[in-house]
Order: sequence, then structure tokens, then C-alpha cells
Amino acid sequence: MIEMLYVILLMMIFITRTSADLCENGKDDHCMALDCPQNSFNQEINWNTASTIHQFNAKDIYGVDIPLKKYNGSVLIIVNVASQCGLTDSNYKKLVEFYEKYRNKGLKILAFPSNQFWNQEPGTCDEILNFVKRYNVKFDMFGKIDINGKNAHPLWKWLTTQKDNATVDITWNFTKFIIDRDGKFVERFDPSFITGSDLILMEKILNEIFLE
Repeated sequence: MIEMLYVILLMMIFITRTSADLCENGKDDHCMALDCPQNSFNQEINWNTASTIHQFNAKDIYGVDIPLKKYNGSVLIIVNVASQCGLTDSNYKKLVEFYEKYRNKGLKILAFPSNQFWNQEPGTCDEILNFVKRYNVKFDMFGKIDINGKNAHPLWKWLTTQKDNATVDITWNFTKFIIDRDGKFVERFDPSFITGSDLILMEKILNEIFLE
């Protein structure tokens, strides 16, 4: 009886050690089946290794942490906004127009208030929400963030490195990024896109994506 218990104990030790060895690389199927800890993406540290925006999280204007993977399958315009800028009125009107025109095709707009340019977004989140009511904004509003500098939100650090593989800081309010259905960067547009060639190009890019 004692000998049998000893054999069982040895077998249990062998199985435990084998399982631990299999889990060391974090990629083995056996490891995954045992739900072993995997290397996870930390956006604060690893933002520059991301390949899509779906790897990021951001707090919405109500303070709820939103995994951006929820936008998988949607075409996005990501934009930094401000309430007291000379471009505010024209840009909000055009963004609302774009949203109404393309929302049924899968367009989502993610607006990030920022106070980094001449303190032109000084209000609280509640004040910002109250302000955008005048434009009947129905697209997604996020919490106030920094978009440049060491305290910039990791998503925006990543966005500013995507154009031509070079880091280019945001120059002003209402800079826009088009993101495809897979969460990959497509194009960046400077603030003044309301008329002219930039507007034509943006619509052309959106329509090409919607046809894919």
C-alpha cells in the first residue's frame, strides 16, 4: 500500500513539473489549455509595439474604460476636439454631417477633448457634453486627455507615429485620423479639412474603404 502511494506521488510530481516546463514559453497549446498567464499588452509601456488601435483602451466622457476592440469592423475617424477654438463650429458641423452620411455604412467617430492648445477646452466633461448638444452630436465622446508630450494618452502617442513612420506631434485642434475596419492607420488630416482637396481626399478614402 505504501509503495503504491509512493508511486502515485512520484507520478504527480512528474506531471506538475512537465506542465510547468510546457508553460515556460507562454505559447504552448498545453499551456493555453491550462490557462497559464500570457504576456499581456500594457499600453502605457508597449504602445509603440501596437499594430492596431484595437489593442488600446480609453475612458469615455463618462469615465468608463472602453476597450477599443469594440470598434472592430467599423471605419473610424479619430479627432481631437475643443470647444473654444476658431475651428470649433465648422469642424463640429462637418463631423456631424460626415457621421450622418456614413454611419449606416459603418463609420464611427471618436472625439477626444484636449486643452493643450491655448486652453481652448477648459471645461469639465459635463460642460463639454452640454456644449456639444448644440450640434446634436451622436458620435462617441471620450474624456479629456493630453495628446502631445510625455503625458499623452498612449493611443495618441501611437497615432502620431503612423504617418510615414515618423513621429509628428499634433499641431492644433481637430487633427483627424482615418482607421480601417481592422484598426489600422490609413491617413492623417490636419485641422483645416472643411473645404478643398483634403475634404475630397477624405471622402474618397472613406468610400474606398466602404467598398472593400
